[in-house]
Parts: sequence; structure tokens; C-alpha cells
Amino acid sequence: MDSIRNVLRFCRNVLRVCRLLKSEMENLPTYNQLLETLSHDLNQLSRLIQLGEHLKVYKQKNKELQEQADFITEICDYYDKAHHYPGLLINTLPKSGSVYITHFLARNLQLPILNKVAHGYFPYYYLIPNALDRLLLGNRIAQEHFDANPVNIHWLKKLDIPFVLHVRDPRQATLSWVHHYNQCIREGANNYTVHITPPVDYLNLPLERQIDWHIDTHLVSVTLWLKQWMHALQKEKLNVLVTYYRDLQNDEKSFFDRILKFYHISGKFSDAPNPQKDQNLHFRKGLLDEWKTVFTEQQVERCDRIIGEEIFDFFGWKNEVSIS
Repeated sequence: MDSIRNVLRFCRNVLRVCRLLKSEMENLPTYNQLLETLSHDLNQLSRLIQLGEHLKVYKQKNKELQEQADFITEICDYYDKAHHYPGLLINTLPKSGSVYITHFLARNLQLPILNKVAHGYFPYYYLIPNALDRLLLGNRIAQEHFDANPVNIHWLKKLDIPFVLHVRDPRQATLSWVHHYNQCIREGANNYTVHITPPVDYLNLPLERQIDWHIDTHLVSVTLWLKQWMHALQKEKLNVLVTYYRDLQNDEKSFFDRILKFYHISGKFSDAPNPQKDQNLHFRKGLLDEWKTVFTEQQVERCDRIIGEEIFDFFGWKNEVSIS
């Protein structure tokens, strides 16, 4: 049998038998990518260890199409007997507990973290369709900072992707970003924002001057990101759960239980161990209103005017000054 045609027919059977992908034919993963994904899951699920021998046999024997379809059916039977979760997509405002949330879910659900389902620089990210296909296979989690641009909204609706949109008061998120940005510069690490180049002699500036620069740059980007999502939530039919950093801080277990319920995953996190909140997970102080004691009155006023009443009202944050 022609090997290329056999692979194509094999992929079609995977689509029919597994029922794991909702995308059109041009979005099907390649044969090698599918085997790689299945192999990764097999290694993670102890109940599927026996399939290692089946894979060896399959590679040794060039079976006909019906035997291939039967083999995939057998994989699905084993797969269904083990725990199978949908792909979790966590989309967050930077410095809102993103890494901590992702690692908590990955650890307690025993899910691998799928890196890079979007590319770009904050606040402009674009979802990658092939990466979304892998996510939709299930049993994995991805976290990004993608905005609500028309391309991203198209793919979210076309593939009917359930996702969590996690936000934080932009003033506190900006202050946390200042400390994160400074650490990145000191350590020579990358920061993926459009404001990638700081002012001359930035680290020697007093903190107040550093904050001024981030209010004029990063806070403006954050506000644009939030405004896009506000409009998308108002106008688009999306499969989305909106979560808030204040809820993560005030009742962490309930916060994660809401995510489980949204993804139709049975059980609760009432007894789940927490990852350590430290710099390894980009977690600093985790305070809700630290900005009130750090920003000057002039900076608070500038922040509130940049953010605007519309965003304050929609997301339920309180402005500190009267905005005319």
C-alpha cells in the first residue's frame, strides 16, 4: 500500500474514531504529531502502559486500514478508562498569578503544560491554530496573555474553545510588573512586551520615575487589553469563565473549584496541596492594593484617567479620583 496515502487515510480514521478534533481537515495534526501526543499521554497514564507493546507491534507490521482503525479504537478504549480532561486554556492579564494558577491546576490534575499556543508581544498576541489542535486533544493545559483581536476571536468561536479569562486591578498589575521588569533586566531575562527597551540608565532611576514610565507604557497596554476583552465579552458569544485575582486571594479553593466546574471536571480542590508561592512561580507579595501605599497622588490620578470609568465599572474595580 502506498505509504503516503495510507497515512492520510489513517488520519481520517483518527478524526472519525477518536472524535478529538473539531477543526476542518486542513487543521488535522500530522501523523507524527498525533503519535507524539498519544505517546506523551501514554507515558503519563499508568493504566495505558500495555499500549507500549501494541505500538511496537504496530510499527513492525504494515497492517491494512481496517486494522489501523481497530487499533485506534483500542487506544480510545484504554484512554477513556483512564482520566480524560478537556484541554484547559488559561488566558491572563500579566502579573495576576498566571504561573501559579497554571502550575496549581497542572499539578493537581497531573497535566502537562503545553507551551506557546500564541505568539507575539503583549498586548498583541495571536493564537496558533495547530497548537490549539493539540490543546483540544485534551489532557493538557496552556496559559497565555492573548488579546481579543479579531483573529483570536475567530479561532475561539470557530473551534468552540472553552477558556478562562483571568484579570486583576490594572494598577496593582502595573506595580507588580515594575518589579518583574526590573528583575528581568537585572538577570538578563526576556520580557515579551512591546515596550521591550527601557529608558537610558533605567535601573538607576528612583522607583517613582520607573513607575512613571510604566504608567505611560505598560498601563496603557493593559488598559487596551482590558478594553478589548470588555467589548468582546459584551458583543461576542464566547465559551468563557471570567475570574478575578481578588477571588484567588480571598478564597483560593473556591476559585479553583469554579474552574473545575466550568470544565465539567468532577471533584474539588478542598484538600489539594498548593505549590509554593515564590519567585519560581513569578509570585512576589500577592497583595491586592499595594499600589495605594506606593503610588503618589499624581500617579494614582493618572492611572485612573488612563483606565477610565467604563473599565472600572465593567470589572468592578474602584477608582480613587473623580474622572470628569
